[in-house]
Amino acid sequence: MENPVLELGCTVPSDLPAAGEAALGRYAVEVRRAHGLDLGIFHVEVLHTPSGFRLLEVKPRLTGGSPPDTTTSVAGVDAFALLVDLFLGGPLPEGPPPLRGSASHSFLAAPQKSTVPAPFPDDWFARLRSGYARVAAGDVAPPLRTHFGSFGMLCAPAPAGAESARSAVKADSEGLFGFPLLAERTRTPAPAA
Repeated sequence: MENPVLELGCTVPSDLPAAGEAALGRYAVEVRRAHGLDLGIFHVEVLHTPSGFRLLEVKPRLTGGSPPDTTTSVAGVDAFALLVDLFLGGPLPEGPPPLRGSASHSFLAAPQKSTVPAPFPDDWFARLRSGYARVAAGDVAPPLRTHFGSFGMLCAPAPAGAESARSAVKADSEGLFGFPLLAERTRTPAPAA
């Protein structure tokens, strides 16, 4: 994502080539060791810059939000269950789980205050994987300021091309809503209220 402040979802696998994934893995291990983290699944957030990986944050806990769901949907390994097993003395995995496909998770969010049109199907939100808010016909969708400003998240698993599948669903959704959704690759945060 071009604006590292706005986290609008994730895609598994990433678009890094195999050598880049290996380098990222080595970097995450160095960060873990430097911070004395030795048991668990840790939140290590980095920015991939032209001069290499740069640490944004590290936390001694599993990441929240969409990454565990997205990974589970294509790896078949529940990160939360794995973490419990580790704390109960279970064996460490041999390495990353093999992926059986790809998945892309994305926020549905308005870049500015927008009204949901009246002819809007009430069951539309049943298509979404998760979301903090719900909107219905005539409601005002707030502009995204934090993750809690999203009005839904969609997950598009597919054998390949999950990002393009997700983008197609988002484009269809924009037609239904009648207003543009905040794009994943944005250089400009939503305008201040």
